[in-house]
Amino acid sequence: MILTPFEVSVSALEARPTAADTGRTTGRGTVHLTDVIHALEGLMGKKPLPPDPTGTWEHAADIGFWFEDAIRQGVRGAYTATATTDIMVPGEVALDGVVGTPDGVEWTADGPVIWEFKATWRSIRTSPIDSRWDWRTQVMGYCHMVGAVEARLVACYLCGDYHPPAPVITGMSMVFDEKELEDNWRMVVGGAQWVRTHQRDRAVYLREDI
Repeated sequence: MILTPFEVSVSALEARPTAADTGRTTGRGTVHLTDVIHALEGLMGKKPLPPDPTGTWEHAADIGFWFEDAIRQGVRGAYTATATTDIMVPGEVALDGVVGTPDGVEWTADGPVIWEFKATWRSIRTSPIDSRWDWRTQVMGYCHMVGAVEARLVACYLCGDYHPPAPVITGMSMVFDEKELEDNWRMVVGGAQWVRTHQRDRAVYLREDI
């Protein structure tokens, strides 16, 4: 038996779409919803991720993209309105100078439903799906952008509660009222304006490389 290690290039697997692949808007003045959320979390005192010279965080993010692609197919028919209902990937949507890329939109007789898929290394015990302010703010923003009042969030906790470490997939249906969505969007628009006026922080808040 001959065993020879070899390096696997994550980029070669085409797991992560580039700005050109997705049509993601880049350039001065462009503010994405996720960038706004990161900025707001920073203002609330949350520390940013440490430097990533080895690409570890890139690999972790790629796992999220793989999960997103796989779970979108898995929930189709089982949890959508009909077995033939597609969860459409809408691409970029924009409102009030903020752009976003919902993972999926299901078009039902009652209106659009946002689908969002997450993969996380955090513990489901200490960071349950209903406690994630960033996820909730994001799906509420997407709802407002496409005129939806309902969102379905599916999260894969890659190590569960770490006792023992084992994957756990859970889902949460969220129905919002118009005031909740409007209040959330008002905060997002204010955050976007803060980002635009702090161009020196662009490397942190406005990521032009993806």
